[in-house]
Amino acid sequence: MTENNTWRRCISPASFWRPDLSVVSAWLAHGPFAFWLVEATRPRLIVELGTHNGFSYAAFCQAIERLNCDAKSFAVDTWRGDEHAGYYGDEIFWEFSAYHDRHYSGFSSLLRMTFDEALGYFEDGSIDLLHIDGRHRYEDVKHDFERWSRKLSDRAIVLFHDTNVREREFGVFRFWSELANRHPHFEFTHGHGLGVLAPGSAIPEGIRPLFVCGADADQAMAVRHAYANLGYAIQNDRDARIELAAARADLATRQRRIDELTSQVASANSQIVAANAQLAAANQASDKLEATAGDLRDALAALSDVESRANVLAARVHAQDHEIRQVYNSRSWRLTRPLRSRSAQMAFRLARGAKRRVRRLVTGGKAPAFLAPSAPSARLRVLFLSGEAKTPGHIYRVIRGANAVRRWGADAVIDTVEDLSNESAISQFDVLWIWRAPWSNRIGRLIDEAKRSNVKIVFDVDDLMIDPTLARPDVIDAIRSQRLDAGNVARMYERIASTFALADYGVAPTTFLAQYMRRYQKPAFVLKNTFDSQALEDSRKAVRQRRLENGDGLERIGYAGGTRTHQQDFRQAAEAIARVLNERPQCRLVLFTHRGEPILDPIEYPELVSCASQIEWREAVPLAELPNELARFDINLAPLVAGNPFCEAKSELKYFEAALVSVPTIASRTEPFAEAIEHGVTGYLADSPDDWHASITALLDDREHRTKVAEAAFLDVIGRYGPSQHADNIGHVLKQISESDARKTSTFTTAIGTSRPNVRPTVPANRIILEQDRLGQAAICVVIPLYNYERYIREALDSVASQTLEVLDLVVVDDASTDNSLAVAEQWITQHLPRFNRVLLCRNDSNSGLALTRNTAFARAETQYVLPLDADNILLPNCAETLLKTIEPINAAFAYPGIQRFGNSDGVFGFEPFDPNRLMTGNYIDAMALVRKSAWAQAGGYDHIQYGWEDFDFWCKFVERGLWGQNVPEVLARYRVHGQSMLHTETDLSDNKKALIANLQARHPWLRLQG
Repeated sequence: MTENNTWRRCISPASFWRPDLSVVSAWLAHGPFAFWLVEATRPRLIVELGTHNGFSYAAFCQAIERLNCDAKSFAVDTWRGDEHAGYYGDEIFWEFSAYHDRHYSGFSSLLRMTFDEALGYFEDGSIDLLHIDGRHRYEDVKHDFERWSRKLSDRAIVLFHDTNVREREFGVFRFWSELANRHPHFEFTHGHGLGVLAPGSAIPEGIRPLFVCGADADQAMAVRHAYANLGYAIQNDRDARIELAAARADLATRQRRIDELTSQVASANSQIVAANAQLAAANQASDKLEATAGDLRDALAALSDVESRANVLAARVHAQDHEIRQVYNSRSWRLTRPLRSRSAQMAFRLARGAKRRVRRLVTGGKAPAFLAPSAPSARLRVLFLSGEAKTPGHIYRVIRGANAVRRWGADAVIDTVEDLSNESAISQFDVLWIWRAPWSNRIGRLIDEAKRSNVKIVFDVDDLMIDPTLARPDVIDAIRSQRLDAGNVARMYERIASTFALADYGVAPTTFLAQYMRRYQKPAFVLKNTFDSQALEDSRKAVRQRRLENGDGLERIGYAGGTRTHQQDFRQAAEAIARVLNERPQCRLVLFTHRGEPILDPIEYPELVSCASQIEWREAVPLAELPNELARFDINLAPLVAGNPFCEAKSELKYFEAALVSVPTIASRTEPFAEAIEHGVTGYLADSPDDWHASITALLDDREHRTKVAEAAFLDVIGRYGPSQHADNIGHVLKQISESDARKTSTFTTAIGTSRPNVRPTVPANRIILEQDRLGQAAICVVIPLYNYERYIREALDSVASQTLEVLDLVVVDDASTDNSLAVAEQWITQHLPRFNRVLLCRNDSNSGLALTRNTAFARAETQYVLPLDADNILLPNCAETLLKTIEPINAAFAYPGIQRFGNSDGVFGFEPFDPNRLMTGNYIDAMALVRKSAWAQAGGYDHIQYGWEDFDFWCKFVERGLWGQNVPEVLARYRVHGQSMLHTETDLSDNKKALIANLQARHPWLRLQG
């Protein structure tokens, strides 16, 4: 077991030196280690194989000189390049040779030859430090090491660069893995990877701590993070130097220009003195000339403004020109031409006559009845046009939007601005849905054609990009952190705003952004970012995988930033995070890199320096793989600058993506997060560093509370952000867009009328008795609530095992039975484990009733669909498969079968088609229905209803939220009628039934129940 501070012995003041040579090199990130390595090993002879522009070699030489080492060094290279480093001319060699000779010629030499040719220049056993950085194929690296190994001393250290590269036929990592199994070693993973090998028998004492750390995961992580941060500092320093040099060059250019202008001014002054007499005689002409010059200056000053607004004006001209043409070409304009040229009296007569003629044509002279707008003759067609097809936003807003349109029952086609070739094809569609596309001539022609064809235009944007005045570094930190030109950003926003101005409607993922759109007198809808079925499946599989793994004892606080645009946002939480890390050695802050570069630059947060060894760096992954990374977190962070309009427009997707993998989120109190998160229940909201610290501590200190918050968040998000809800929401938008004015009001009223506050299902405390998970993906989970039915449960379970659906999950929840029900169920499940993909046997901590026990089972299910089966009923073999085939192609919330009674009664029921009006007078749908789990969560699950009818109440809640079902007119299940059922022992008793009817009537006033 190593000491906790062993890693500190691998860092010295030399690690913080600044390299003298500043060039572009993949080795920049390893400069600090090169300085420490020379100090730790004091080599007598250094040889580098592959030098290129010399950064690594110059670092070794700089350390030799500064440490006053008694050493010699040699760089071996042809300075011609190869397919990995690229080929180049002599200029690289002569440039580095000139630098080398000025600084290090006293102890260093450059050998311009192949590696094999240089072997004869060195004695066997003489080299103490060998750096191999030649051609990087496996056979090349192996060849170089084996040929040069006899030249190594018994205290030699060998460096291999690019051990972390797995592309372009690089094979260093393969050879490195072979050597690492045989010798003491250490590997850095940043800067393309650097392997440090000690193949000899006399390892220098100064470098031994590095290899000790290599055998301890925590110590190795501390060393890697320390040198990664030091390396990034060198890279940033070089960037700053380049910028400074560029600024100085620009300054020198400007100074030369000033000198030229000064000379011109002096010359002009002499001419002015010579011309004073003429000017005195021509004062009036001079005054006119000055006025003309002033006008010219004003015109020149306005020119740049005219250029920047040209695109906006051109877009408006397109729109206005089209509107004018529509008016002049419209039938109403032609018909009313007489009305505009004759007297008001004649106009009145014509109008009255026209009215009579129309009435005769339509009704044969009778007073007309109400004519409802006709239904569309074909499916609605929507063209999604993406302005940024290679970004994650394209997935959230375009791909998932198009899938929601199809799920709702319309047709959707996706195109991109780059691939758009035929603007006239827009006439084939009913709606043009544009996402983040800036205005251009092509967009202008497309919109013009859409308006000519009466195609409705929707503009969708997920960032506040429609107000160019906000394109400032104090509002958008990315302008500062990514060194963007604010003027260019503003001009791009102007083009975005121009496209938006030509649209008929706006769509945004947040209420804040939609309200901003409405400032421009544009109808705007809120369509939240959502997940799809695949994301849900991947997320839950990641959760299940994590449950099966043995933890490493660490607690991870994760920040999954996608791009380096959130430096200022993360500052909101940085101080609190540093406090937590310093207080808790077992904690890790998980951050991400992109191609080895940190997405979040930790150098901007000095408070994190003291805990750099507790930062765990992960390489960023595509969106499809994100659930696996998020599932590693214990806490998810979502900091934003609250009150900043750009941040306030950001959606809450970081909350729901973490919730899908059962990870709680702490977020800034922006409007979208405040709307989404119930503080302390489904997550935490933080306003200050103390809030962030208290929230993180609360979740770390109480694991049970953390789990409870995560589970509440999961139930919350599957009820609000899933594909089924997205299809319903986008359907309401399309109805509003495409229907007549008369129907728009009806649709709007229906939409707001079915909107209900989100209420999470009540899930009793419970524990797992038995669990098996093969980590496959089933579509259906059969759930059985069990209470004192030991005599029936085996038959119910046998019917589940007999299902024709091959891949199936099963969850059984015992509601604190007082007989042997639990033991019987456990014995059966143990015998039938191979039948199921995933099986769970749970027990409520206390008796909670049928409704809440169903909620326990639904909550434990990890499938898209759930099939409730009471412990005294039976499923026919094809039940699950048939219901699944029915519900999958449609957006129904549930599918219910015909059912056969047996036992003390017979007959069938459940064949009536779904109709909310039918439910007004009583229930006709049994609980044995295949239910979309997200719909269960959206409706708030089952509620305990005294004396029964929980399933009737459940369906009423579905209706009130606009959820609907699909009947399968085929007997697929059997309902047992017996004297011990709740229906006979409680529900049908006279007084109980009266109370039950009164209760249901109060919960759902639209019911019309009779005793």
